[in-house]
Amino acid sequence: SGMLLLARSMVVLGSLLVMLLMDWRLALVGMAIAPILAFISWYYGGRIKTASRQLRKREGNLANVMSESISAIKVVQAYARESYEEERFAKQTNEGSEASIVSARMESNMERLVHITLAIGTCAVVGYGVLRVHAGAITPGDLLVFMAYLTGLYRPIRKLASTTGRMAK
Repeated sequence: SGMLLLARSMVVLGSLLVMLLMDWRLALVGMAIAPILAFISWYYGGRIKTASRQLRKREGNLANVMSESISAIKVVQAYARESYEEERFAKQTNEGSEASIVSARMESNMERLVHITLAIGTCAVVGYGVLRVHAGAITPGDLLVFMAYLTGLYRPIRKLASTTGRMAK
């Protein structure tokens, strides 16, 4: 995964360099969303990490409850404590499920926000690019090529966002 991260980073830097050489103003518009993406990754990365820790803790508690119940099965049966142990097990299972859902929901929210932010960046570049074409600064063909590079730039960023969620876990 380290090599994949390096490869994606190289694609991002290469695309950005070409875009800056083509039209630096348009490139800056396309990269204006970078601070927002960094904030989303930082904010959700920390929350996903915390939720994942909680999930691992709950899973550990569940394993302990199972282990205690199995090792003391004769005592549990002798004192007719089966229903108490079942409730204890069900409580730990529910807490583990809730922690899992919270973690998955945060990952989903992070990816959704990244997609929305990238769409806003794309719209801003198209809007400003059309103005640049009308001003005669670039040709429509230049704008199409620029958009292809922007897509090439945003694709690894989108993948990096999902990788960030998994790495936080």
